Amino acid sequence: MIRVAVLNAKGGVGKTTIATALAVRAARDFHMVGLVDLDPQQGAARWHGHRRVGDDASPQLFKVADSASDTAEALELAGYEVAIFDGAPGSLSQTEDAIQAATLVLVPLRAGDQDLASTEYVVSACRDFGVPYLLVLNEAASLRDKRALEVLGGFKSIGEPICETMICRRVHYVDGINMGRSAAELRGGEKAAEEIDAVWRDITRRITAHESVRVRHAG
Repeated sequence: MIRVAVLNAKGGVGKTTIATALAVRAARDFHMVGLVDLDPQQGAARWHGHRRVGDDASPQLFKVADSASDTAEALELAGYEVAIFDGAPGSLSQTEDAIQAATLVLVPLRAGDQDLASTEYVVSACRDFGVPYLLVLNEAASLRDKRALEVLGGFKSIGEPICETMICRRVHYVDGINMGRSAAELRGGEKAAEEIDAVWRDITRRITAHESVRVRHAG
């Protein structure tokens, strides 16, 4: 089962927006997709509650009562193919549990000093646990956002895994999270759809590459 945990120690970086969009995107390719809400504020749960019954590409919602690892194990035993975890900010023990439960950790951040600093804990924990991670720049002002491009180039220059595509600040993301939709499902959301498609491709490539290296080492 593919397990993607969307994590950052800081709130307000777009974890829920990205997690819900990825869950809808994954449900285009897989029949059984779980969206796991780890956040006590239950943003993903509220989003899911606004979705209409019968919506295409609808992931199933799960609220975590025990731990991300226990939930992941239960979903895999139930035949789920993909689980997307919407992480909670601030809880270090829960974050570490989600990291260990994940196939890959996606770390959203914006091009600001506070967001850059907040990634350090998650990235360090991923390294300690041997879990692959991928950074993604969120809420760029545009594809020409100078500061965002500088951050993107900086991470690439030191070999940090980061999505080539930035997620831009678009009204479709805001409307989608409030309406129980993915931005890609809204009229005029084609650019948002392209961004999420690109992030999903980067996620699957990163997982495949990590698994290939693991298998070679095991052999």
